[in-house]
Amino acid sequence: MLKKNIEKMKKEIRILLLVAVSALMLLPACTTKYIVIEKSREEVPSSVIRAKFRVEKKTPIRRVLFFMPAQPAAWLTEENFSRKENGEFIETESQLNVQTNPQSFQIYTVLLLDNSLSIGENLPKLREAAIKLVNMKRNNQNYAIAVFSGEEDLNLITDFTKDTRTLINAINSIEELGNNTTNLYGAILNALEHLEKKEATVDKEIMTSYQIIVFTDGADRANIITIDQVLEKQKSTGYDIYPIVVQSLELDLKKIQQISTTKDVFGKGKYYKANSYDKLGSSFEEIQRDLVEYANSHYYLEYMSPKRGKNFNYYEIRIEPKFVVFKYMNRLGDKMYHYNNKIIDDFDSEPFYSVKQGICVTANNDFKQSEKIYKSDTIYFTQGKSQKIYLFSVGGTSPQAKYEKPILNNDNFTFKKIDDNLEIYDWLIITPKGKKGSESKLTIKDSQNNFQKTVILKINKK
Repeated sequence: MLKKNIEKMKKEIRILLLVAVSALMLLPACTTKYIVIEKSREEVPSSVIRAKFRVEKKTPIRRVLFFMPAQPAAWLTEENFSRKENGEFIETESQLNVQTNPQSFQIYTVLLLDNSLSIGENLPKLREAAIKLVNMKRNNQNYAIAVFSGEEDLNLITDFTKDTRTLINAINSIEELGNNTTNLYGAILNALEHLEKKEATVDKEIMTSYQIIVFTDGADRANIITIDQVLEKQKSTGYDIYPIVVQSLELDLKKIQQISTTKDVFGKGKYYKANSYDKLGSSFEEIQRDLVEYANSHYYLEYMSPKRGKNFNYYEIRIEPKFVVFKYMNRLGDKMYHYNNKIIDDFDSEPFYSVKQGICVTANNDFKQSEKIYKSDTIYFTQGKSQKIYLFSVGGTSPQAKYEKPILNNDNFTFKKIDDNLEIYDWLIITPKGKKGSESKLTIKDSQNNFQKTVILKINKK
């Protein structure tokens, strides 16, 4: 009898251990998994660690149903980000600044509209739907509008602009239909090339996203460009393609899925379909909502490193759930499965120095010059040679500074934003115009934190 009881207890213990191990293995799947992509990083004077990246997420249901793709992880807050240096968590000694979809992030979209003869009397409804799309645009969205039928070249109606009125006028100018064939693949290829040209003109400091929204109600009949050429070009550029269609007998939805770069819930190419032209506006609105969600999954993060001295260190920025219980469950899952939810890199703290509360100014990412600016508030220029300066607020009540337009006290210098399309003044290009030895005062104000700083701009005498 005793022997049977012992065997029974052993069996129960094995079952309990099996359940415990299974629970341990499944527990991390009960949390959202974050995936960091498109990441870049740098460190700048005054000990600032800076990273730019995009985040996707797989919710518990999407982790269990593994075929479901990840989604953009939008609207994360500071509580979703932890920092480690040399393996130890740092919190109180590092001011964290996380910007979701920062103002310096710019979206460039080519809106391609099919105006071949198959559109027929539905052209006014197509214009109405396209206008509905641009009326929903955000301030950081730049649209170029083109139409296509059988043309070999891009038929551009208006180039990239943020101005809603210009875009609406361009759409309303599409009053005639094209010819009786559709060069769909050629139009997409031309749009990809147009985005390439635009990217070459955008300052590399600016976070950007490039995509095509292409509308058609038919298939490629011109046979000038193959779908494989489009897929090869898209792969080399990395630009996204959002197809939108109106149901018709000519549509080849399998090929539409091939050219789409986003995925539906089953992991296949996603396209936006309207059953009629009357419903087309709703489909355009859905695309815009998805674009905003995608934009809000981009982040610009800065924190102040407490490390000093001539030492090589490494940091780790981790994206995880904000609630403590889920946070630790997620970390357990990371130990077991090694999530790609981190940015890890090393840095040299030799040029780092401490700054007081207020606005920190760096020039051309020059460590030595930036330290001089910190100590003397003077930036030296060579006559006729421009410099970029970057502003960063330290120790304020808000991690997101709002810089007003700076004020110069004379015309010995001029300044402009790093990109005329941007509405912010944290990046400036300053150009000396005066004689050798002349100077100006540049007054900078962060209205969000009530900080103000005056910097002396001086042209070297030599």
